[in-house]
Amino acid sequence: MTMATTSTVNELQSRRNGQRFLIADDQPTMRRILDNVLQQLGYAPSIGAVNGNEALQKLASTPVDAIITDWQMPGMNGIELASRIRQLHYATIPKIALVTGYGREEVLKSADNMQLSDILLKPINASTLFNSVARLFSDSNEY
Repeated sequence: MTMATTSTVNELQSRRNGQRFLIADDQPTMRRILDNVLQQLGYAPSIGAVNGNEALQKLASTPVDAIITDWQMPGMNGIELASRIRQLHYATIPKIALVTGYGREEVLKSADNMQLSDILLKPINASTLFNSVARLFSDSNEY
């Protein structure tokens, strides 16, 4: 993973005004940490959801630009959430980043055809999240 360049930082700063994230994770501490880092990066407070079902309910009333979702959650996991979002044919489909503590190859096999914008491996730090956000809003989806 490469560090963000000055042009990437400037591009993110110009794009972030008004962009909103939804964070779906069954762990409140993880939702809070991700939201705090996103706010430190200049984004508005995120919408939180404890699983995929709650995320879909919140998306029905509040559109977002990007979703950061844990893979393993009770009820509806992150892969199922991504699949459902693709089936609902939103006017603008949010970018989706999947967070996991499992290996990248295992995730890629399970996430095949989900059109994920990024995959983040735990543990996540501010730099990792910054780079992921840069990839989410870039024209290239290479993870």
